[in-house]
Amino acid sequence: MTQKAAPAVALRWLHAGESVILFGPVGVGKAHIAQALSHLAVRQGSHVRYSKTSRILADLAGGHADRTWEKRIRELVRPDALILDDFAMRQLSATQADDLYELVSERQGRTLIITSNRAPSDWYPQPSSATVRGRPIGSMVICLTCRCVPAVCSPMARGKPSA
Repeated sequence: MTQKAAPAVALRWLHAGESVILFGPVGVGKAHIAQALSHLAVRQGSHVRYSKTSRILADLAGGHADRTWEKRIRELVRPDALILDDFAMRQLSATQADDLYELVSERQGRTLIITSNRAPSDWYPQPSSATVRGRPIGSMVICLTCRCVPAVCSPMARGKPSA
């Protein structure tokens, strides 16, 4: 395979509209891998947006307050890939769960890269927390075409692997 062909092959998941879930303990490099994937995508001409999940939800909440929610959601749907860092870190309010549902459903067929300290099976396990229209948020995201990648690297401390 030529050097020019390698990035195109590496981005098949992006061109297919698949999503990637990177999960594992703190410090194994999930965000670094997500940023590396997005850097590769940008170098190949794709538009990528990166943000902490909490910041995206706060931005959408602001859209409810100032009536710019539709504009804000369109901005999040537009990129070829959207990175949601630190997903499932906190309980979601009903409004946040609805916003997340709308974001994921509007991005159907467009790539999401999700990083989380928790395995997808552990996302919002309580039936009363983070459900939208009776479905847990975790199952809604998993229903997307995605590749789950457990981060198995050893944590990094000051650039050196821990013992």
